[in-house]
Amino acid sequence: MHKSALWWGEQFLKNYSISGKILEVGSCKQVHIVNSAKAGYTVYEDALRNLQPEGSEWVGVDLEEGPGVDIVLNDPHKLPFPDAEFNAIVSSSVFEHTDFFWELFKEMCRCVKPGGHIYVNAPSTGPHHPFPHDSWRFYSDAGISLEKWSIECGYPVMAHHVSVDTNTEWCDFVGIFCRFSRQYEQEVFKNHQLASHLKFNYENAKPYPNITIDNFINPDVASQCFKELKETNYWVTERTENNAYMTDNQVNKWFTPWDEQSVEQLKYEVPTVSRVLNYFQSPEFIDFLKELTGIDNLLPDPHMWGGGCHKIENGGKLNLHVDYNINPVTSKFRVLNMLLYLNPDWEDEWCGHLELWNKKERRREHFIAPIMNRVVIFTLSDDSVHGHPVPLNCPDGFERYSIAMYYFIDEPNQEYYERNYVHWHNELQSH
Repeated sequence: MHKSALWWGEQFLKNYSISGKILEVGSCKQVHIVNSAKAGYTVYEDALRNLQPEGSEWVGVDLEEGPGVDIVLNDPHKLPFPDAEFNAIVSSSVFEHTDFFWELFKEMCRCVKPGGHIYVNAPSTGPHHPFPHDSWRFYSDAGISLEKWSIECGYPVMAHHVSVDTNTEWCDFVGIFCRFSRQYEQEVFKNHQLASHLKFNYENAKPYPNITIDNFINPDVASQCFKELKETNYWVTERTENNAYMTDNQVNKWFTPWDEQSVEQLKYEVPTVSRVLNYFQSPEFIDFLKELTGIDNLLPDPHMWGGGCHKIENGGKLNLHVDYNINPVTSKFRVLNMLLYLNPDWEDEWCGHLELWNKKERRREHFIAPIMNRVVIFTLSDDSVHGHPVPLNCPDGFERYSIAMYYFIDEPNQEYYERNYVHWHNELQSH
């Protein structure tokens, strides 16, 4: 195994904290000695097995007996193991020598556990080196093609890392894939590094800490969420005719869920949306929000009081306001809002823009179109005035969809006046 391939393999094993049962495809070390003269370049006898994580079980397969080989394969495109047998499968400098590498990759996808990883290293350039033949070279596009092939085969994986290392002789192609079950074959969100990159912008934004991020979640997941919300009738509306405080302030707004039973029912009515809502309450995602906002000890609201999914129909609006800050169910203190918009092909003239206002200076600071897969996150306080006060003016068949998530802490971290309900700021709109 050449040095760069070994280095990449070591990075994979360390950075992905690989453990458990590991399969190496193409594990024989003897071939490096036997064929070194034939290959015409220096071949190193180091092997990935030498880097085996402590406490793991390593199984090596190859086409001939030799050092590092536990099982000899009868067919280079078939792995003699049951489905979901291994926590990780590694293969280095093998695919270029395999007639039908895609069939071998299918078997690797079958044999790795859901949540497990596949590591592939193969050259994208370099001299001819037959073992016994040398048929293929791989560019970064190969990672996407392998991902698509896995879905086609029924053992879907997602590419976590795809690169070509142009600083090495072989320009190593490196692909790292994670297998998902059918239900969870697509990650909701993987841009965790955005928190550290954007926290300065968030903390220093005006008129209060906020950030707008486009292409926030997996676009396929976002599209499926829109489709489910568009097709479902599982909505209720808050009638305001007999509520003078709400009349003319909140118009044509529908929401789901609305009680404990409807929270549970979402998984059947809108399964992808339900999965996204659950993910936004997960420790993993809340850690992302903590780093982005600098707010420690954030808590989700499993009741989704006032949150969840919102639909605004034509003519609808939500006047400028600050939200409730005391949760009526848990009595926790609300400190953070997150709004994810799900509106493909949105036109500016349809209105429905989110407005963020500077309460003290009585002016609008941000005018944000509710376009597809755009998220707006902002800190809640007495001064965080926002809304979409201009009535929606869209064609028939269009509505404004969003997911609203609210986050809390145990004790107030700011001076405040208690609000168990929304507080309107219509005086700003007339300014």
